[in-house]
Amino acid sequence: MLLPIIGTLNTETVVRMCDVYTTMLNEVEEGCILDVMVSSEGGDSDVFCVFVDLFKWWRMEGLVNTIGVGEVMSGAPLIVAAGSTGCRLAMEHALFGLHEPYLTEIQGDPAVFEAEKRGLQSTIDRFYNLLAELTGTSVKTWRSRIHGKSLVTFDAKQAKKWNLVDKVQGE
Repeated sequence: MLLPIIGTLNTETVVRMCDVYTTMLNEVEEGCILDVMVSSEGGDSDVFCVFVDLFKWWRMEGLVNTIGVGEVMSGAPLIVAAGSTGCRLAMEHALFGLHEPYLTEIQGDPAVFEAEKRGLQSTIDRFYNLLAELTGTSVKTWRSRIHGKSLVTFDAKQAKKWNLVDKVQGE
């Protein structure tokens, strides 16, 4: 079964995909293969964590093939990396990009802003820990690659070298 994750990762994406996934899960038998195509400019960091968690759960029931195509930015590379080991593919001309999670503009109560800043550090730590877990590469290495940079972009071959994918189509 093919499931696309395309566009901005936001609450609407989660609701739409969870509706599809819930219907699908009722029809899935143990050992089923799920193909997930990912093309996203990114979005809310909590949303990519939802997909990573779902894929980790589904991998226990069967294979999760993930396919990075087009732009695979922000949290989307983590979704691709959450596929079953050996089943994470990047299309030859896919463009990947990673950056640390950040706060959008917050106006109003300074206490709310301070609470958001504390939450942000937790989100950043979760981001690096997920990258390390999904790729087998240390948090320290990921921090050295990304920290302080607005966006680190790389091609499919580099995504393979960094263990975000296992194969590049056409190689």
